[in-house]
Amino acid sequence: MKEWKAGRTYSVPLNELDLRLKHLHTPSQDSIEGMAASLNKRGQISPVIASIDSGQLILVDGFKRHGAALLTGLDPLTVMAVGTGCSIHQGPDLPDEPGKGLFHDRRGASYAGAG
Repeated sequence: MKEWKAGRTYSVPLNELDLRLKHLHTPSQDSIEGMAASLNKRGQISPVIASIDSGQLILVDGFKRHGAALLTGLDPLTVMAVGTGCSIHQGPDLPDEPGKGLFHDRRGASYAGAG
């Protein structure tokens, strides 16, 4: 497993991005197609943002670009890795649906995911 460092950009294959938070922001097909046209014309202008958690890159911003990359075949994407100081948990007791993810900060406080 690769060791990611916060504040750095990486070229990451699409299948290596963890999409567990996609349900919190699912772009419309029209917006994905518009972004695909932009990717075809200009390429990727800005990196997607992924949080480092347990050695994985969890996509937190750039779901439209990710969908457009899948549509156009642009692979890999440029990813900016960030360290949030939080861990993101979803399991059997936390179904994969809006509002069900829990974020735990360094002090042990828990926050429900956005709905």
